[in-house]
Amino acid sequence: PLGSILGYTELFKEGVYGPVTPQQVEIIKKVIDSAYYLTNLVDELLDQAQMEAGRINLATISFNLPKMISRVYDKMAILAQQKNLTLLSEIDANMPDTIIGDEKRLQQILVNLVNNAIKFTTSGTVKIFVYRADEARWAMQVSDTGPGISAEAQTYIFDSFRQAENVTTREHAGFGLGLSIVKQLTAHMGGEVIVDSALRKGSVFTVLLPLTLQKDVKDE
Repeated sequence: PLGSILGYTELFKEGVYGPVTPQQVEIIKKVIDSAYYLTNLVDELLDQAQMEAGRINLATISFNLPKMISRVYDKMAILAQQKNLTLLSEIDANMPDTIIGDEKRLQQILVNLVNNAIKFTTSGTVKIFVYRADEARWAMQVSDTGPGISAEAQTYIFDSFRQAENVTTREHAGFGLGLSIVKQLTAHMGGEVIVDSALRKGSVFTVLLPLTLQKDVKDE
Protein backbone atom coordinates (compact mmCIF):
# COMPACT_ATOMS: atom_id res chain seq x y z
CA PRO A 1 0.00 0.00 0.00
CA LEU A 2 2.76 2.48 0.85
CA GLY A 3 4.46 1.77 -2.45
CA SER A 4 1.25 2.57 -4.30
CA ILE A 5 0.76 5.78 -2.33
CA LEU A 6 4.30 6.90 -3.18
CA GLY A 7 3.95 5.92 -6.82
CA TYR A 8 0.66 7.70 -7.47
CA THR A 9 1.71 10.75 -5.46
CA GLU A 10 4.93 11.09 -7.48
CA LEU A 11 2.89 10.91 -10.70
CA PHE A 12 0.48 13.51 -9.33
CA LYS A 13 3.41 15.81 -8.47
CA GLU A 14 4.82 15.47 -11.99
CA GLY A 15 1.49 16.58 -13.48
CA VAL A 16 0.62 13.25 -15.10
CA TYR A 17 -3.02 13.62 -14.03
CA GLY A 18 -3.25 17.30 -14.90
CA PRO A 19 -1.66 20.65 -14.06
CA VAL A 20 -0.67 21.29 -10.44
CA THR A 21 0.02 24.64 -8.83
CA PRO A 22 3.26 25.43 -6.93
CA GLN A 23 1.29 25.35 -3.68
CA GLN A 24 -0.07 21.89 -4.51
CA VAL A 25 3.44 20.68 -5.34
CA GLU A 26 4.66 21.72 -1.88
CA ILE A 27 1.77 19.88 -0.23
CA ILE A 28 2.43 16.78 -2.32
CA LYS A 29 6.11 16.87 -1.30
CA LYS A 30 5.03 16.80 2.35
CA VAL A 31 2.81 13.79 1.64
CA ILE A 32 5.73 12.02 -0.06
CA ASP A 33 8.09 12.82 2.83
CA SER A 34 5.55 11.47 5.32
CA ALA A 35 5.08 8.29 3.28
CA TYR A 36 8.84 7.67 3.16
CA TYR A 37 9.05 8.32 6.90
CA LEU A 38 6.28 5.80 7.55
CA THR A 39 8.01 3.28 5.26
CA ASN A 40 11.20 3.60 7.31
CA LEU A 41 9.27 3.06 10.54
CA VAL A 42 7.65 -0.09 9.16
CA ASP A 43 11.04 -1.38 7.97
CA GLU A 44 12.49 -0.84 11.46
CA LEU A 45 9.62 -2.73 13.07
CA LEU A 46 10.06 -5.62 10.64
CA ASP A 47 13.82 -5.73 11.30
CA GLN A 48 13.23 -5.71 15.04
CA ALA A 49 10.72 -8.55 14.76
CA GLN A 50 13.13 -10.62 12.64
CA MET A 51 15.98 -10.14 15.09
CA GLU A 52 13.83 -11.04 18.07
CA ALA A 53 12.80 -14.20 16.23
CA GLY A 54 16.43 -14.99 15.36
CA ARG A 55 15.75 -14.81 11.63
CA ILE A 56 18.50 -12.42 10.58
CA ASN A 57 20.80 -14.03 8.01
CA LEU A 58 23.99 -12.18 7.20
CA ALA A 59 25.57 -12.25 3.75
CA THR A 60 29.30 -12.83 3.30
CA ILE A 61 30.34 -11.08 0.12
CA SER A 62 33.20 -8.99 -1.18
CA PHE A 63 32.30 -5.32 -1.66
CA ASN A 64 33.87 -1.92 -2.24
CA LEU A 65 33.89 -0.01 1.05
CA PRO A 66 34.47 3.53 -0.35
CA LYS A 67 31.48 3.12 -2.68
CA MET A 68 29.26 2.05 0.22
CA ILE A 69 30.38 5.02 2.32
CA SER A 70 29.76 7.33 -0.65
CA ARG A 71 26.20 6.04 -1.03
CA VAL A 72 25.50 6.66 2.65
CA TYR A 73 27.00 10.14 2.41
CA ASP A 74 24.92 11.06 -0.65
CA LYS A 75 21.75 9.78 1.01
CA MET A 76 22.29 11.58 4.32
CA ALA A 77 23.75 14.82 2.92
CA ILE A 78 20.24 15.98 1.99
CA LEU A 79 19.06 15.63 5.59
CA ALA A 80 22.14 17.47 6.85
CA GLN A 81 21.59 20.32 4.39
CA GLN A 82 17.99 20.71 5.52
CA LYS A 83 19.30 21.46 9.03
CA ASN A 84 22.27 23.55 7.84
CA LEU A 85 24.69 20.98 9.21
CA THR A 86 28.07 20.07 7.73
CA LEU A 87 28.36 16.37 6.89
CA LEU A 88 31.91 15.08 6.53
CA SER A 89 33.24 11.69 5.46
CA GLU A 90 36.74 10.25 5.75
CA ILE A 91 38.29 6.82 5.21
CA ASP A 92 41.71 6.35 6.76
CA ALA A 93 44.50 5.40 4.36
CA ASN A 94 45.21 2.18 6.28
CA MET A 95 41.74 0.82 5.51
CA PRO A 96 41.56 -1.56 2.51
CA ASP A 97 39.08 -0.70 -0.25
CA THR A 98 37.65 -4.21 -0.51
CA ILE A 99 36.44 -6.19 2.48
CA ILE A 100 34.11 -9.12 3.19
CA GLY A 101 30.77 -8.70 4.93
CA ASP A 102 27.07 -7.95 4.59
CA GLU A 103 27.16 -4.68 2.66
CA LYS A 104 23.42 -4.04 3.00
CA ARG A 105 23.39 -4.48 6.78
CA LEU A 106 26.61 -2.50 7.25
CA GLN A 107 25.06 0.33 5.26
CA GLN A 108 21.96 0.10 7.45
CA ILE A 109 24.09 0.42 10.60
CA LEU A 110 25.86 3.50 9.27
CA VAL A 111 22.66 5.14 8.00
CA ASN A 112 21.02 4.64 11.40
CA LEU A 113 23.98 6.19 13.22
CA VAL A 114 24.24 9.18 10.88
CA ASN A 115 20.48 9.70 10.89
CA ASN A 116 20.50 9.66 14.69
CA ALA A 117 23.35 12.18 14.80
CA ILE A 118 21.62 14.55 12.37
CA LYS A 119 18.31 14.20 14.19
CA PHE A 120 19.69 15.41 17.52
CA THR A 121 22.27 17.93 16.26
CA THR A 122 21.01 21.49 15.78
CA SER A 123 24.24 23.13 14.60
CA GLY A 124 27.77 22.21 13.64
CA THR A 125 29.08 18.99 12.16
CA VAL A 126 28.37 15.30 11.76
CA LYS A 127 31.34 13.20 10.63
CA ILE A 128 31.74 9.67 9.30
CA PHE A 129 35.19 8.17 9.90
CA VAL A 130 36.19 4.67 8.82
CA TYR A 131 39.50 3.22 9.93
CA ARG A 132 41.39 0.04 10.76
CA ALA A 133 41.35 -0.32 14.54
CA ASP A 134 44.01 -3.05 14.63
CA GLU A 135 45.10 -6.12 12.67
CA ALA A 136 41.86 -7.96 13.34
CA ARG A 137 39.23 -5.20 13.47
CA TRP A 138 37.94 -2.19 11.56
CA ALA A 139 35.63 0.59 12.68
CA MET A 140 32.83 2.85 11.47
CA GLN A 141 32.65 5.95 13.63
CA VAL A 142 30.03 8.71 13.63
CA SER A 143 30.65 11.85 15.68
CA ASP A 144 28.50 14.95 16.12
CA THR A 145 28.39 18.33 17.82
CA GLY A 146 24.97 17.69 19.30
CA PRO A 147 23.76 18.07 22.90
CA GLY A 148 25.50 14.91 24.09
CA ILE A 149 24.07 12.01 26.08
CA SER A 150 24.00 11.80 29.85
CA ALA A 151 25.65 8.89 31.65
CA GLU A 152 22.20 7.71 32.75
CA ALA A 153 20.77 7.79 29.23
CA GLN A 154 23.73 5.81 27.91
CA THR A 155 22.52 2.85 29.97
CA TYR A 156 19.30 2.54 27.96
CA ILE A 157 19.69 4.24 24.55
CA PHE A 158 20.23 0.84 22.91
CA ASP A 159 17.01 -0.56 24.37
CA SER A 160 14.13 -1.04 21.94
CA PHE A 161 11.52 1.75 21.91
CA ARG A 162 13.69 4.08 24.03
CA GLN A 163 15.24 7.45 23.24
CA ALA A 164 17.54 9.64 25.29
CA GLU A 165 15.60 11.74 27.81
CA ASN A 166 12.37 10.12 26.58
CA VAL A 167 12.20 12.49 23.61
CA THR A 168 8.70 12.42 22.13
CA THR A 169 8.52 15.72 20.27
CA ARG A 170 7.63 15.73 16.59
CA GLU A 171 11.15 16.91 15.77
CA HIS A 172 12.60 13.72 17.23
CA ALA A 173 9.70 11.43 16.44
CA GLY A 174 10.26 7.73 15.99
CA PHE A 175 9.97 4.37 17.67
CA GLY A 176 13.43 4.50 19.20
CA LEU A 177 14.58 1.42 17.29
CA GLY A 178 17.49 2.85 15.30
CA LEU A 179 20.22 2.37 17.91
CA SER A 180 18.73 -0.92 19.10
CA ILE A 181 18.98 -2.28 15.56
CA VAL A 182 22.56 -0.99 15.29
CA LYS A 183 23.60 -2.83 18.43
CA GLN A 184 21.84 -6.07 17.51
CA LEU A 185 23.20 -6.17 13.96
CA THR A 186 26.69 -5.38 15.22
CA ALA A 187 26.45 -8.19 17.76
CA HIS A 188 25.33 -10.61 15.02
CA MET A 189 28.48 -9.64 13.12
CA GLY A 190 30.67 -10.38 16.13
CA GLY A 191 31.36 -6.73 16.89
CA GLU A 192 30.57 -4.13 19.53
CA VAL A 193 29.30 -0.55 19.76
CA ILE A 194 31.14 1.98 21.93
CA VAL A 195 29.65 5.33 22.98
CA ASP A 196 31.74 8.30 24.08
CA SER A 197 29.52 11.21 25.08
CA ALA A 198 28.73 13.78 27.73
CA LEU A 199 26.13 16.52 28.00
CA ARG A 200 26.95 19.60 25.91
CA LYS A 201 30.02 17.86 24.42
CA GLY A 202 28.58 15.95 21.48
CA SER A 203 28.66 12.20 20.90
CA VAL A 204 30.88 9.63 19.24
CA PHE A 205 29.50 6.22 18.28
CA THR A 206 32.08 3.64 17.21
CA VAL A 207 31.15 0.29 15.69
CA LEU A 208 34.05 -2.16 15.94
CA LEU A 209 33.84 -5.17 13.63
CA PRO A 210 35.99 -8.17 12.72
CA LEU A 211 38.03 -7.43 9.60
CA THR A 212 37.79 -10.10 6.90
CA LEU A 213 39.68 -9.63 3.65
CA GLN A 214 39.40 -11.51 0.37
CA LYS A 215 42.72 -13.28 0.97
CA ASP A 216 41.46 -14.55 4.34
CA VAL A 217 38.53 -16.25 2.63
CA LYS A 218 40.82 -17.82 0.01
CA ASP A 219 43.19 -19.09 2.71
CA GLU A 220 40.31 -20.93 4.36
